[in-house]
Amino acid sequence: METEAIRALLQEQGLAVLFVLAVIEGPVATVVAGALAAAGLFDPLAVLAVALAGDLVGDILLYALGRFCPGLAQRLFPGRMPLQPAGLQAMFARRGGWLLLIGKLTHVAGFAVILTAGFARMAVGRFVLFSVMASLPKVAALAALGWVFGMSVGAGDLGLILMGVIAAAGIAALGLTMWRRRCA
Repeated sequence: METEAIRALLQEQGLAVLFVLAVIEGPVATVVAGALAAAGLFDPLAVLAVALAGDLVGDILLYALGRFCPGLAQRLFPGRMPLQPAGLQAMFARRGGWLLLIGKLTHVAGFAVILTAGFARMAVGRFVLFSVMASLPKVAALAALGWVFGMSVGAGDLGLILMGVIAAAGIAALGLTMWRRRCA
């Protein structure tokens, strides 16, 4: 596919794809979208709005899994999740907001904290509020990082941006694979 065809496809469907990717893996998708915004393919504010929406939908889905599939949380974290979530409920009632902020901003612990928030039945409104509070600066920083990356490689060179993004995704996938093997 030629560069102009890729550019046209991204301008037509790119934000919809960004939303889906942000639900699945928000940080990488947001950095890529920021770089593409620097190349003039997306409106930077649209990138922020769509990436934030995708991140929040992903959080709500994980929360729902923890809340409505408590056996999943117990299988994922054997020995760490109590059969009765009363202790977790008390902890999330006291410190749930801070746990969510720290978990989402570190990203590493985000999955476990969000799933556990659902398992502990943290109040939905409070969960969404703290999720938004953590997502706003995170999404903005990731989009800005992508913007800087896009500008540094030359905002007009879409091929170079895409090669850099593919290389970064490959390195991230390799690192994740190595980490999972080490943990297994």
